[in-house]
Amino acid sequence: MQIQSIEDKITRFIERKFRTSRSFSTKNTYNSALKKFMKFLRIQYNLDISQILRKIEADPVEILDNFYSFLAEFKRESSERIGYSNQTICDYISVAKEFLNGEGCKIYNEDIKQRFKLPRKINVYEKGLTKDIINRIVRLANPKLAAVILIACSSGMRIREIVQLRFSDVDFTVDPATIIVRAETTKTQETRITHISSEAVSALKDYLSKKNRPMKNEDCFYYNMKIG
Repeated sequence: MQIQSIEDKITRFIERKFRTSRSFSTKNTYNSALKKFMKFLRIQYNLDISQILRKIEADPVEILDNFYSFLAEFKRESSERIGYSNQTICDYISVAKEFLNGEGCKIYNEDIKQRFKLPRKINVYEKGLTKDIINRIVRLANPKLAAVILIACSSGMRIREIVQLRFSDVDFTVDPATIIVRAETTKTQETRITHISSEAVSALKDYLSKKNRPMKNEDCFYYNMKIG
C-alpha cells in the first residue's frame, strides 16, 4: 500500500470538505488554516513532515493550545488591519482539530475547554447598501452585471447559485417570477424556492433578448452570465 505524504492527506481532506459543502469560501478557509498550522509546526517544533503526526499523537490538545498562542501572538504583533480576528483564530483551530481527528488523534471539545478557552467571537454589524447606492451601481453596470446584481438583491441567492441557474428553473409566468434553486447548486444541498423583483425580471429578459440565439430549457445561465 502506498504511504500518503502529508501534502496528499491535506489535499484529500480539503477535497472531502468541498465535496460536502460545495463552497469555495470554505475550501479556501480550510486550505489557509492548514497551511498556517503546518507552518506553526515547523517553526514551533522544528519537525520534518514525516515526524509531525507522530509528535502530535503524544498530546494533540497541547499542540492546539500552542497553535492558539501562535495565532494570538501574530495578532498582537500585527496591525489591526492584518491581524487575525477572533473568528479566524477559532476557525483555524477548529480546522486543525478536525484534520487531526481524521488522522486518528481523538480530540473532544471538552478536552479543549479544560485546557484553554477560545477567544470570544465578536459579531460586527455591517450596514447594507442603500437602495439609492444599489440603483447607482446598476445604472453604471453593463446589462449582464446589472441583471446579476438585481437577481442577487431580490432573491438572496449566492453568486454560485445564480451562474448555475438553468432557463427552466425560472418561471416568468407568475408574479413575482419564481426561481427553483436546485439542490446540487446550493450550499446546504437542499432545493428551495425564491422570487425575483420586477426590476430583476426586466433586466434579465432585456439581457437574454440581446443574445444571438434563444435559450433552451437545459441551458445554464453560466455561459451568458459568467462574470470576469
